[in-house]
Amino acid sequence: MNSRPLRPGAANARPAATRRRLLPLGLLPWFMGREAAAQENDAGALDARYPSLPERPVDAYGYRLLDLALRRAERPYRLSVATTRVTGRRADVQMETGEANVLDVGLAQDHELRFDAVAFPLDLGLSGCRLFLVRREFLPALESVRSLEDLRALRFGQGAGWTDVWLLRKAGLRVETAPFAALFRMLEARRFDILALGADEAHLLLTRFQAEAPSVVVAPSLALHYPFARMFIVNRNARPLHGALTLGLQRAFDDGSLHKLLAEQPGLGPLVLGQRRLPARIVSLAHPWPTRAYRSIPPPWLHPAVRALLPAAPQDQRR
Repeated sequence: MNSRPLRPGAANARPAATRRRLLPLGLLPWFMGREAAAQENDAGALDARYPSLPERPVDAYGYRLLDLALRRAERPYRLSVATTRVTGRRADVQMETGEANVLDVGLAQDHELRFDAVAFPLDLGLSGCRLFLVRREFLPALESVRSLEDLRALRFGQGAGWTDVWLLRKAGLRVETAPFAALFRMLEARRFDILALGADEAHLLLTRFQAEAPSVVVAPSLALHYPFARMFIVNRNARPLHGALTLGLQRAFDDGSLHKLLAEQPGLGPLVLGQRRLPARIVSLAHPWPTRAYRSIPPPWLHPAVRALLPAAPQDQRR
């Protein structure tokens, strides 16, 4: 794993051994006990291990907020990233076994059953606003879309294992799935009509993959919204790490450093700074089972444009 230097008080700490193989079930209790103890090894340093996913590069805001939160928690820590790229499903396995112990995800109920969620919207709830990436030739077809029923005539592409797949299919939308790295090529090849990505990352990801999809643009006038946010999930044997992230994110929000970091992000910054607005036409999709963590979010932690899209009753209940 590629390790960052230990933060204050942990200069002499030993790097954690890389674990890449699944353990036999009989060894899991032993491993988990060691895992819990390892959270505060080397003079109390926290050990944060982040999987390597193509959609979660270390220059993106998720990893950068992880580092910021750990710094704001004012605890010695080691933050490392796996050297081997994996799929989302493989990262899920790594999170369960403890090979990795923290990851930012679009939070679903399944995550809350298996991990400890840090109830803070890293994206200010903007990932619930799904911008439409389409081929330029397809833009006129979107002009007549006004409702969920209109969207049911179109084909969506999403990453395999994404929470969004379940939400879109539950709403009666047609969804094709594939590994994330293949989605832009598939859209360019007309395998589906729309690649729906969070407003927090759509522009940045299109810039990164534009060479594979030269005719693809972000639709300027139409988007989809459902109550949803990106949050950290933490392995349940990493409770000290969970506590540090909870404290660090709240401190970073209060002192303005979280907004400053988000404002510096190429894709997210214009929205945070008010330099880019969401599309004028937004089709709302009810979330049948929003997560406990999302329901607990205080409204001030959400972007103003997201707050405006939420029903009045749920907002009042969270006050």
